[in-house]
Amino acid sequence: MDIGANLCSSMYAGIYQGHKHHNPDLAEIIERAKQNGVEKMVVTIGSMKDLKYIDKLSKYQNISFTIGIHPSNGQEFSPEAAKIIRSKFQDKKFVFYGEFGLDYDRLMRCPKEQQLIAFKEQLVLAYESKLPLFLHCRNAYQDFFKLIAEAEHKFNYKFKGVV
Repeated sequence: MDIGANLCSSMYAGIYQGHKHHNPDLAEIIERAKQNGVEKMVVTIGSMKDLKYIDKLSKYQNISFTIGIHPSNGQEFSPEAAKIIRSKFQDKKFVFYGEFGLDYDRLMRCPKEQQLIAFKEQLVLAYESKLPLFLHCRNAYQDFFKLIAEAEHKFNYKFKGVV
C-alpha cells in the first residue's frame, strides 16, 4: 500500500513548471505500481484544487483518498471549504482526514497564524469525520501536540492516525 500518493500533481498530465513536456501518464504510473506489488494507493487531497482529480482517480478500484488542507495551503481553509470537506465524510473512498497539521519550516507558503486557525478548525472536522488522521508536523511540535491534546480533551475523544 502507498499511503500519501501525490497523484494530483500536474506532472502526471505531463506539465512541469507550467510547460507541457510529455503526454499524460497517470494511467501508466498506476499500472506500473500495480505490476510492482502496490495493491492499494491512498491519494492525498491536500488542497481545494486537488478535489478536481477525484472523479478521474475514483474509477480505479485500488485508489482511495485523504481529505483535508495541508498546512502549506492553510489560507484555503474557509467555511465553504469546511462544507465541501464535510460532504465527503460519507463517501467510502475517503479513508483518512488529512493531510493537515503545522509546518513552521514553510511559513513563506502560509503564515503561522493562518496555519494555527486551519489546524484548530480541521481538528473539529477530523472529530466529526471519525476518520483516522493523516497528520503533518514540521518544526512545530509544541503547538502541534498541545492543540491535539486540547481537542481530545474538548471532545473527550482519542484521535488515531499517522504523522
